[in-house]
Amino acid sequence: MMFKKKGAALEVLIGAESSIKGDLATKGIVRLDGTVTGNIDADWLIIGETGMVKGDVVLRGIVIDGKIEGNIKSKETVEIKSKGIVEGNIDTDWLMIGETAMVKGNVDLRAIVINGKIEGNIKSKEIVKIKSKGVVEGDIYTASLAISEGAIFDGRSCMQKIINADNKDILPFERKVKESM
Repeated sequence: MMFKKKGAALEVLIGAESSIKGDLATKGIVRLDGTVTGNIDADWLIIGETGMVKGDVVLRGIVIDGKIEGNIKSKETVEIKSKGIVEGNIDTDWLMIGETAMVKGNVDLRAIVINGKIEGNIKSKEIVKIKSKGVVEGDIYTASLAISEGAIFDGRSCMQKIINADNKDILPFERKVKESM
């Protein structure tokens, strides 16, 4: 389990009836079942079914079964459970989207497995796997693409190794083609 990392301990518990306005910063794990209106900076964040964040999050890892209205920047992993909803961009190493989970935003990462739905573009350094119940409405730029039978992909794809990983702004099919003289 990802929370057995050395030094990670439950530091903050926000109950379902609680609401916080303002930023939250901690070195430990945050369990959120209530609402935070503000940014969160933590090692790990667990958002329960009733939990909601209205702001950006910066962390090592996150498990979402509630809702985030904001961007996610995670050093290691993002797991969106079946009831999870993210309305914002995701920048991480690894992303797992559960069945019926929803992402409305662009994704920049190393690898992704999609069982739910993404409405936005995906830029992956290694692989994009769309499972049989997965849906992608947007463009995919990756080194490797696997689409299971029954999956839905509505967009364009470009499969090539990303050489300049720092160039996050331009997908290859958005570049202008130089005209010959």
